[in-house]
Amino acid sequence: MNAFKTLWLCALCLLVILPFGVHAQDKTKHDIAVVDVVVLLRDSKAAKSIEEQIQSQRKSFKNEISAQEKELRKLEEDLVTNKDKLSSDEFIEKRKTFEKKLRELQTNAQKKRFSLDKAASSAVGQLQAEITKIVGQMAKDNDYKLVITRDQVVVVTSDIDITEDVMTALNKKLSKIKVDTK
Repeated sequence: MNAFKTLWLCALCLLVILPFGVHAQDKTKHDIAVVDVVVLLRDSKAAKSIEEQIQSQRKSFKNEISAQEKELRKLEEDLVTNKDKLSSDEFIEKRKTFEKKLRELQTNAQKKRFSLDKAASSAVGQLQAEITKIVGQMAKDNDYKLVITRDQVVVVTSDIDITEDVMTALNKKLSKIKVDTK
C-alpha cells in the first residue's frame, strides 16, 4: 500500500511539473494569455468617449430638472403666500395642479435616469463585444488555447499579458461609441 501511495505521488508530481518544463524551453510561445478587461473598459478611447458623453448628458439632465424644480418651488411659495387670499376650492385646485406638476417632474427625472442608464449599458455592451472580437482574433492569430481575464488571476507575468496589444487594436478600430438616450 505504501509503494502504491509513493508511485501515485510521483505520477502526480510529474503531471504537475512536466507542463512547466515544456513551456520553460519555449519562452516566446504561450498557449495562455491574460487580458485586463477592466483596464480596457476604463482607459480605451471608446470607454473615455462613453464616459464623457454620459457626464455631459447627466449634466444636461440635471440642469433641466433643476430649472423645473425651481419653477415648482416658486409655485409652491405662491401657493403658500396666497393661501389666505384664495377660496378653499381655488386653493385645492391650485394645490392639485402643483402636485400633478411635481409628479410629472419626478416621473420625467426617473425616465431620464433610466434612459441614460440604458444607453450607457448599451454602449458598454458594444465596447465589450468589440473587445471580445479583438481578443478572439488575437487568440486565433497567436494560437492561444486559453485567454483569461486579469481579475481571474492572482499572479501573472507580463509576457502573457496581452492587454496593451488589445488596447492598441481597440483604439485603432474603435475610438468612439455613441451613447444614444433616444
